[in-house]
Amino acid sequence: YWLMAVGYRILGVNEWAVRLPSALAAIALMGLLFYTLQKHTRIDRTSNRPNRSNPSNIDRPESSYWAPWFCAGLGAVLFALNPQSLVWGRIGVSDMLLTGCMGSALLAFFLGYASADRPDPRSNAASRRWYLAFYILSGLAVLTKGPVGIVLPAIVLGGFLLYLGQFWQVLREMQVLRGMAIFGAIVVPWYLLVWRANGAAFFDSFFGYHNFERFTRVVNQHAAPWYFYIPVVLVSFAPWSVYLPVAIARLQLHQCRHWRKQPRTEHLGLFAGFWFAGIFGFFSLASTKLPSYTLPLIPAAAILVSLQFTQDVFQPTVSGKATGLQISRWFNILFLAGVGIAFFTLPDWLGYDPAAPDLDEVLPRTGLAIVAAAIWMTAALAGELVLVFRQGRWLWSVNLVVFLTFLVFTFYPTYELLDRQRQFPLRQLAAIAAEVRQPGEELVMVDLSKTSLVFYSGGTIAFRIRPESARGYIQDSIATQPDMDTVLILGQRRKIKKIGIHPSQYRTLGKVRGYELVRASKRSIGN
Repeated sequence: YWLMAVGYRILGVNEWAVRLPSALAAIALMGLLFYTLQKHTRIDRTSNRPNRSNPSNIDRPESSYWAPWFCAGLGAVLFALNPQSLVWGRIGVSDMLLTGCMGSALLAFFLGYASADRPDPRSNAASRRWYLAFYILSGLAVLTKGPVGIVLPAIVLGGFLLYLGQFWQVLREMQVLRGMAIFGAIVVPWYLLVWRANGAAFFDSFFGYHNFERFTRVVNQHAAPWYFYIPVVLVSFAPWSVYLPVAIARLQLHQCRHWRKQPRTEHLGLFAGFWFAGIFGFFSLASTKLPSYTLPLIPAAAILVSLQFTQDVFQPTVSGKATGLQISRWFNILFLAGVGIAFFTLPDWLGYDPAAPDLDEVLPRTGLAIVAAAIWMTAALAGELVLVFRQGRWLWSVNLVVFLTFLVFTFYPTYELLDRQRQFPLRQLAAIAAEVRQPGEELVMVDLSKTSLVFYSGGTIAFRIRPESARGYIQDSIATQPDMDTVLILGQRRKIKKIGIHPSQYRTLGKVRGYELVRASKRSIGN
């Protein structure tokens, strides 16, 4: 929120300034992800051309120059082009900033860990700098959204280092006491100031309710079964998610001795595996479950799948040993076809949305669903041809082309339509409310908690889900605000009537697509 405030000062109070911290965090993480993959990707390819001076060197493995660049570019693209990143990188909430700080902290740790494996002094100095960056970024992650900013990295690092048998060695390298002092210097002053300003109430709410209780019990009715995040990751990292099982299996975690013999620079895939599993497992165990909780594992998923694709392109698996990969490829085709069928049948399953009552009629008439279905079904056919001609290693390019085509020709036009149908009416009424609102006059919204209205109206809003609750709140305000006789009410007309007020008892100030903004006397409510 401080970053948003800085944006307001520089760019003015507008949506661009609100969303800029999320976008910059996503871009920064994407850049560091590119750098890490380019620096620590090594794929050997087999040379079948004999050297004139040594004709016997057929089938000699040689390192591919282009593999690191291909993997880095593809990893950055996979992180950027998936539903989770596209959504949370463009919304004015703290999730992407948390992911940017936490993901960058984990990448900084790995860069320091890998650099420490080299004997020259410059590498050791670089290692210390990256470890320092880890502590600073972890502190910023905690400032962004609380203890989860250090708990999750600790789980990832702990599992990774214990698996490799290097736990105490790396902790000594990291100079933990010095690092925790730096971490504390970033985090502790903020919490002391908050405690001084708010007392124990903040700690009870923030640490108790929003952290401990969210893990130990269901809050805000966000309950879900233990397997909730399996379909969430499948959808949120689509269309790349179908390759996650084979990318994780490629790590062969049962070969612990093999990994312990490898140099640290070869451990990036293993590290990404623990990163993915640590966050996935932590939130699967938590009682409260939300789709956005999987956002911090998306960078790890991008690393795992990009490494898999890079190996597939530069070091194709020998026939007979690629059963899992071939199954993933056919699942890829089925996924593309399934998405196409879903869009083709959209009018049949698109339900009624009270926030956009005309959407179920307007959206099918645009033809966007048919265009989307054609794009995805064409991609499924192209992918099938790729497999028939035994060029499955290039199937990633079909996914990339279809996703970009879908974004340009259907996603963004549909987003604009949804904005006009669902958000614009509320923004327009919020602007009217900002103009007509009298000093001290309350604005009560009934039925829906559209918190963005606080931003667009420029003032506080009392959200009440049920009309009865809104009626009680307004009646109580007669005693608390005796000098203000009127109240502004925003909601659907039928909900406003349920408060206990007749249309003749209020004045309509604005009406847009089923929503109304009215002014009424407090004493007329319920009478």
